[in-house]
Amino acid sequence: GVYVAGEAASVPTVDGRRLIEGEEDAWESGFRAGRNMSGESTLYRHVPKLDRCEMQKANVSLDIVGITDPTLPSVGFWAMGRWQAELTDNEDDQKPSQTDAFMYVGPRSGISYTIRDGAVVGAVLLNMPTRAVTMARQAIKDKISVDRERPESLRNVVQVDPCDSGKM
Repeated sequence: GVYVAGEAASVPTVDGRRLIEGEEDAWESGFRAGRNMSGESTLYRHVPKLDRCEMQKANVSLDIVGITDPTLPSVGFWAMGRWQAELTDNEDDQKPSQTDAFMYVGPRSGISYTIRDGAVVGAVLLNMPTRAVTMARQAIKDKISVDRERPESLRNVVQVDPCDSGKM
């Protein structure tokens, strides 16, 4: 037989087939190909992390897994928080000539699930730990169903911190 791994491989996904991209997918596909060459019969069911964006200065991270199509329904759960913000009127931001400090209330962390045909197919996670990304991937693999009348049933799939928007 022929075994393919890495960027040369085309793998099945929840949204058809795609080429493997990135180190994580290459490692997982190589692992599966090696197991299959040794006589096992394992399927490639890895849900890739499509992107990770970190803005360290702002203490923000964003993880994207599975399908995140804006035309599909979605449901999100967010922990709101108070953020210290500063406005300056100096364009180069080196020495502000006037500074106004204020508290901004917005999402501190959370998850937005993408739904297709009544099942979770993707997720976007804001400031969530690695284990939350793993749990979101598992929800996609398991095709967790979502009741249109009760989308809050997804609240316990990946735990989101409690809100602190009322605290000073």
